[in-house]
Amino acid sequence: MCQLSKYAYHRLQYLTQDYESFYQDKSYDEFIQWNKECFEKLSIDQRNWINKLCNLVENRSFGVFDEETCVDFNAAWVFFNKNGKICVMSPR
Repeated sequence: MCQLSKYAYHRLQYLTQDYESFYQDKSYDEFIQWNKECFEKLSIDQRNWINKLCNLVENRSFGVFDEETCVDFNAAWVFFNKNGKICVMSPR
């Protein structure tokens, strides 16, 4: 899986600190373990889909488009948020 980098995770911790303790309560390694657990809970078809998505992300063939600025970004990471929802993140 195309897991979040340590740097991106630390930014996530820092920028959500005012209203979200989920990320602050987990070290990077605990966060990665959380993502592995979320991934394992998926059906085989869903895991295959995530793996295909990660291949697209890693090959720079998948982007994220920001509606506010109407700018597209290369996606860089796929992760599960505190609710187990699949998220795609672009670099700064």
